[in-house]
Amino acid sequence: MEFPRHACVSRRLGFFLLMALLAVACAAPQPASRPPLTTTVVEPPKPPPDNLEIVDYEIVPGPEHDWPARTRVYIDRAYAGQTEEAPRSREKRWSGRVAEGNRLIRLERWTFPRVWDWVKASEDDQLPERFVRVRPGKKTIVRLKLSDDGRERAVSIVDQPLPN
Repeated sequence: MEFPRHACVSRRLGFFLLMALLAVACAAPQPASRPPLTTTVVEPPKPPPDNLEIVDYEIVPGPEHDWPARTRVYIDRAYAGQTEEAPRSREKRWSGRVAEGNRLIRLERWTFPRVWDWVKASEDDQLPERFVRVRPGKKTIVRLKLSDDGRERAVSIVDQPLPN
């Protein structure tokens, strides 16, 4: 089959145009290479250190009375948290950041004498609310030591410099 002359010319013209476009594309200047991306890690600022710590422990008459306990912490009549759950004879701690100045602190003692039954200590066995002075640049440590099933209480308050 023979093509008309104009069809052959248009095919050759198309082929030459395609080759010319490819030659122009290959000869075009390449964009300048970019420097590699550098990742900058921005660490968030460290939170200020805790300035109040509560330490609570109890002297128990024997291992049969050393059931789990915890202490709830209220500061200025608002719930602030609680110590970890641990045997009554082991130190239980809570620490946090509070506003400086005189703070009304209430420590509410709870025990776990039976399975699935947390019991709040009676009001007579609770430590009365008290004001604690939180000083600037210091960590205030309130240490509560109970003995004779909570009837004897010793509270000490110590200030230590905050770590830098």
